[in-house]
Amino acid sequence: MTGGGFGGSVVALVDAARMARVSEAVTAAFRSAGFAAPVTFTAVPSAGARRVG
Repeated sequence: MTGGGFGGSVVALVDAARMARVSEAVTAAFRSAGFAAPVTFTAVPSAGARRVG
């Protein structure tokens, strides 16, 4: 879990083929526990930092 005191966030490494199903399961779990639905989004990894020039 990450976040700076703003309610936190979760980074989940999920296979792209399962992303929608995992997002739906997390949203359903939040609702069944009485919480507001979470905001989900997909982040695509990049090559990362490197020296330029």
